[in-house]
Amino acid sequence: MAAFGVGRSGQRLLDVGTGVGFVATALAARGARVWATDISPDQVAMAAARASALDLEVTCSVAPAEDSGLATGFFDAVTASQCWGYLDHSAATADISRVLAPGGLLAILHLSWLPSASPIVRATEALLVKAMPSWSSGGWDGGVLETLPGAEALDGVARFIYDEELPFTRESWRGRIRASRPIGATLSAGDVRRFDGEHAALLEGIAPERFTIRHRISAHIYRTFGGVERSHASNAA
Repeated sequence: MAAFGVGRSGQRLLDVGTGVGFVATALAARGARVWATDISPDQVAMAAARASALDLEVTCSVAPAEDSGLATGFFDAVTASQCWGYLDHSAATADISRVLAPGGLLAILHLSWLPSASPIVRATEALLVKAMPSWSSGGWDGGVLETLPGAEALDGVARFIYDEELPFTRESWRGRIRASRPIGATLSAGDVRRFDGEHAALLEGIAPERFTIRHRISAHIYRTFGGVERSHASNAA
């Protein structure tokens, strides 16, 4: 992303649908000035705690990507990681275009495991469906659209896709799943604990202590016309 201008040092950047703040803190560590929003108060609290533990300054708040309430024309870039499929695309694109300065960049990011490449993933997905029957994202075939829904009118800057074998322990894979949308952002704290206990028992039976999971990493980067000239923006509070 840095090669295409997203996440530069000093850049004012908004991470919508931040979840537990992985992308927000990674970009703050690179020197960007980062704001982060999500609709889940619990996940926003975890994102703020992550930033604090890493001694990084990230301004976290509870807000939907479709109506952030942040200042018009304030941001140089917006990132949306792992959340685009859950948004009202037209409303999200409109609000993101509003908060971006003219010529600002929107990076829509996905880091998705490939079920066909791992029996551990397939077993985990079966448990996810049991815990959250309405979850419909399992069994992904790895296909990546050329243009994402809601971004058809934006100016495409770049698109990249690659696969990587990411290392996990049983504990870190459980953490990856606890932080996922169908679990951490959806279930109650008690239900998360119950799911995690079942997941731990499952992994002890089928997975070695250390393993890799193949992920498909993709980014779509767009340029927007933005809302107003920077001189008219006040602050993002």
